[in-house]
Amino acid sequence: SDLPGRSGRGPARAALAAGPGRIAGIVRDERGLPLPGATVQAVGGSAAVQTGPDGLFAIDGLRGGMHALRARASGRVATEAAGIATGTSGLEFVLVPGTRALVRVRRAEDGRPVEVASVEATNGEWTDVATWSADDAAYVLGGAPPGPVHLVVLAPDLVPDHSDRFVPAGGAAEFEVELESGRSLTGRVVDESTGAPVSAAELAIWNEDLGSATARRVRSSDDGAFEAGGFVPGPVGVRVEASGYPVFDSSRAGGSWIVGNTEAVSLEIALPLGLAI
Repeated sequence: SDLPGRSGRGPARAALAAGPGRIAGIVRDERGLPLPGATVQAVGGSAAVQTGPDGLFAIDGLRGGMHALRARASGRVATEAAGIATGTSGLEFVLVPGTRALVRVRRAEDGRPVEVASVEATNGEWTDVATWSADDAAYVLGGAPPGPVHLVVLAPDLVPDHSDRFVPAGGAAEFEVELESGRSLTGRVVDESTGAPVSAAELAIWNEDLGSATARRVRSSDDGAFEAGGFVPGPVGVRVEASGYPVFDSSRAGGSWIVGNTEAVSLEIALPLGLAI
């Protein structure tokens, strides 16, 4: 074939040439034709590149080693390739058509739309994060694969929702999610030996009944204080990472906190000295 990037012949070869810190390749559609305007990004990285008219892309400035790359395009199922070494010049993505799915997130008490939320959908190895569309008043998954999908919806001060839905083949899909108001937790992170506040600690806090995928992520302030919302009554799990301290995990530390129905909840998390992270 003389399609760009497939045989490595012709002008495409120069565009695909890879050097230190570069991964290059091509994005194709379901017919094997180059797909222009697709977005390719290193997972965990901030820089994204667009494919040209010939479907080719090149990401530069990567640290040496192995990377995971993700390709996406409007109306197509995003896909990811893991274990790709810098210097690779022939990476190939194929993006097939997907279903446009709208996820409408509302407050249960008054039906108002929730415009600040994280909506993540998974189906096997496929994962995508929906983007807010003011025109649709909903979060949009541009290319969801047909079949069952698992939705995880997080919004400040509202109880997370995780549920299984079904995306039909072709056409469009629309899902409604209602979020209840939740209870807030406050607390402090301190040094176990001195009682001094620990600032800039990264906390993940979740209702154990809902699972760690619904964790609220907050950072402690200069006085060690933190606040997180959107919890239901019941036990919570906590994980803390702070510079100079080992990782704190409530499941291993033997700690147990319960969110009650009426009383305010305040946690004090004492970090022991040890093998620092």
